[in-house]
Amino acid sequence: MAKRTQQPPEQPNITIWSWLLRLLSTNFLVTWLSALFSSWFAPTPSQPSSDSTDEHSKAIALHHRISPVQLPGNLMGEILSYLIPRDIKSALFLNRSFYKELNASGALTFLKAKMQFKRFCALIAIEGEGNQNKAEAMLKASIKEPELVLAMLTERTTIQDAAGRTFQDMSAYGYAFWSGDTRMRRMMEQYMSEEAKNQAYEECYQIENKGVDFTFRGEKNTGSTHFDFQPLLNAYIDYLTAEAQVNEAAAQVNEAAIYTEFNRAIIELWLNIGKEQAKVPTHVAQEYCSNQPFEPQPTFEEPDLKRTVIFYDRLIHDEKSWWGADLHSELGSSVAISKGENKKGQAIKMHQNWYQHRTEIARQFAIDARAIEALYQARIVNDPKKTLTDLRQEEHGARLIC
Repeated sequence: MAKRTQQPPEQPNITIWSWLLRLLSTNFLVTWLSALFSSWFAPTPSQPSSDSTDEHSKAIALHHRISPVQLPGNLMGEILSYLIPRDIKSALFLNRSFYKELNASGALTFLKAKMQFKRFCALIAIEGEGNQNKAEAMLKASIKEPELVLAMLTERTTIQDAAGRTFQDMSAYGYAFWSGDTRMRRMMEQYMSEEAKNQAYEECYQIENKGVDFTFRGEKNTGSTHFDFQPLLNAYIDYLTAEAQVNEAAAQVNEAAIYTEFNRAIIELWLNIGKEQAKVPTHVAQEYCSNQPFEPQPTFEEPDLKRTVIFYDRLIHDEKSWWGADLHSELGSSVAISKGENKKGQAIKMHQNWYQHRTEIARQFAIDARAIEALYQARIVNDPKKTLTDLRQEEHGARLIC
């Protein structure tokens, strides 16, 4: 195992956006731009000069005077929140007076809340390592700020998940509902006020009955009520069906010759499993990578799950991340993940003599297919109705959303 060494704190990596923010906040630039605007709106020599026109020009110049700190704190915080944290940090590092002015205007307080909200959404939809514990720690730390907790749980925003789907109007809780992340959803409900549960019920009712729209790999999907497990299940069925047909033929003629003939088709069906695995939400990847085997088949009702997306690569005899750049490009092109009776998912790669292990691989994939079917039943078939029932009980007879 690689050793971790303590690194000295590093200074911010200064970027062009940081310098631009610094430039926009300097007194010189503000003064120069103000003078420039004044000259643009001042009367020209050919124009008649009068007291009224002078006053009018001064009013225009004053109106167009540029000073970033005159913006309301929440507006300045909103603007800054669109930068990545590294650029915000380095901009404030470059100009301490800018930091003081932002702090005095309330922009930093607003920015902090905005960044916490974005971080929370990323924990729910993207991050794979210990994300539930981290999300709960954020809620606990904000327990004295009920408005922030309400926002983190129910405020709708643009959410992108680890697979690359983008939802334009969805809350963190709504994403957990759509993706079928029951454990995450139940954790969040522990920190919900009655108002939060009412809002969550309205959103989830709409998702369950009308669906949501999202874009994925350049295509728009409409009316989606939940993550669709069926393409992954179909990929398993197609591969296992073809494998059974090959085995039956191989009993009559030379085994290697049969696999040479069916090689291309079998590989394509195998890799289709990997292609569909690349599309799963984080919590499904975590089921593959948890320390609980798929045989014997779990109920997926266990309260705790080791939240990790680390699996074992059998070819290089090392661990990798499901969402790592190298693996994500390989899923469906040369790799599919299998778990079966193992305590951790394993990468199955194409190699020269792969057909020699086909019987064992097919057996493991058959176990996986049954487990994913059970996960689909637990998360998508059974859980949504129970969720709506639980939330509606908290509404104390609130109206049904149409």
